[in-house]
Amino acid sequence: MSSPAGRRYALLIGVGTFLDDRITDLPSAVSAAEALAEALEAADLGGFEVERLLDPTQRDLQVSIARLCDRAGREDVVVIYYSGHGIKNLDGHLFLPGRDTELEVVDATAVSTAFVVGRLDACRSTSKVLILDASFTGAALRGISAPDHLMILTSSDALDYTFEDADSTGPVFTEALVEGIRSGNADLDGDGIVTFEELFSYGRTVTSSRFEHQRPRLLNLTDRPIIASRSPQHVFLSYGRGDQEFVRWLATELQRMGHKVWIDERGIAGGDQWRDSIASAIDAAKVVLLVMTDEGLSSTWVRREIEYADQVGRPIVPITLQPTNPPPWFTLAFSRLQRLDFTVEGSRADALGELDQAIERSVKAARAAAQATGFKE
Repeated sequence: MSSPAGRRYALLIGVGTFLDDRITDLPSAVSAAEALAEALEAADLGGFEVERLLDPTQRDLQVSIARLCDRAGREDVVVIYYSGHGIKNLDGHLFLPGRDTELEVVDATAVSTAFVVGRLDACRSTSKVLILDASFTGAALRGISAPDHLMILTSSDALDYTFEDADSTGPVFTEALVEGIRSGNADLDGDGIVTFEELFSYGRTVTSSRFEHQRPRLLNLTDRPIIASRSPQHVFLSYGRGDQEFVRWLATELQRMGHKVWIDERGIAGGDQWRDSIASAIDAAKVVLLVMTDEGLSSTWVRREIEYADQVGRPIVPITLQPTNPPPWFTLAFSRLQRLDFTVEGSRADALGELDQAIERSVKAARAAAQATGFKE
């Protein structure tokens, strides 16, 4: 996802093993960093150039942060993530321990968040993100000021511990971030892009729903959205309002088959809202499914959705829900499209299998056409 204007760098730090017996080992911190690293570096998702730093010493931790911040240019995106323990000194300042941190002299043997924020302040990048998944991380800015162009995501408040579910593989906040990227569920506005602000909102919702006493925090001093990842492309459903019951059933079945589904259930009335919400959702779709009923085909908004999808080159798959007499606009431009028959409820399982195959064929055909014309999806 890098552009000619800038590169995307991410430093993922997980510290779970400690030489000091008084600091409890935390193996899940390493697995959390690894899981987020895989999501951020995936070419079809985050597209970051990722550096992993697992169980580093204090010196290695500081040097890696400094080197990343020093080499980043103004147009580059810089992300630093830390998972492990958060330790506060007697003054309430927050420190991030390395493998060799000593609890009695934490000020001298761990990395202060003041150091991390200071290096990010000196960094030339104007798109910087700091993610801290550890206890007490809401205290990251105690005694210091945050620089411009920095976004800080913390898994907890200044007084909160972080938690893990009994059946989880790591801290719940990072688990939510990874799931939000991989599933696309963090794409809250359905535009095909997950910003770090959206990612935080999703992570906070999931975390708070599991542990009400863990309260993630966000500080955003950026002047533009910072992209975390692409969202896995979804199936867009175009339908008349009278067909909502069928559409919800179809969406559930498609999700069970592994497809992400986008449905407009808000009753967007058109104008700027239509262009901003529906059009962006169609832009991000891998295929558009048209539910063919007389009501749907007579809808001005359904017509606009289908014509726009055709205009931007999105594959269209019509689904016949009832016998229809298509209007001239459809017959003129779309009569060539092969329809899938969902009119008989008893045979819908077979129709779903055909639909899954039709989606796959349509996506492959669109990809081949894009490559043939020299354009990228």
